[in-house]
Amino acid sequence: MLMSVFYLAVFAFVMTSCMDLLGNMVHLDPFLVGIVFAAAGTSFPNVFASMVVARQGNNVRWRIW
Repeated sequence: MLMSVFYLAVFAFVMTSCMDLLGNMVHLDPFLVGIVFAAAGTSFPNVFASMVVARQGNNVRWRIW
């Protein structure tokens, strides 16, 4: 459990540093970089997981009664 928190902190720091560097390279406002690029980057795992489930055919249909 402790290693999971450590890895999460390290990768969050790396992602933040890369976004900061990218923003400086193309002269973008840090707020804009954080909202657009970092938000998009954090949603990719969800997209990937949804694609895997869809390809496996494990769709569950929910009914609202």
